Amino acid sequence: MKSGQKIQINGTPFDIGAAKFPFTATAFLVGAITSIISGYIGMRIAVYTNTRTTFQCCKGAWLERGNGEKIKDLKDGFFTAFRGG
Repeated sequence: MKSGQKIQINGTPFDIGAAKFPFTATAFLVGAITSIISGYIGMRIAVYTNTRTTFQCCKGAWLERGNGEKIKDLKDGFFTAFRGG
């Protein structure tokens, strides 16, 4: 049946499109709320992991290369970022 068609239930005309409205609206609202919650949790995890990664990178020791150049050891920061996703 197409939306907009009318059927009779117990002698009362009933619009098919109107029958689907509460279910569609409820599904939309549940999806919107779930999306908001998922985004919030994802951003919390990302900020937490970025903070830990920055701390580990700053904490790294200075290494001296063969030519006398000093570089920062970022191994711990890399592993923290990798584990955080």
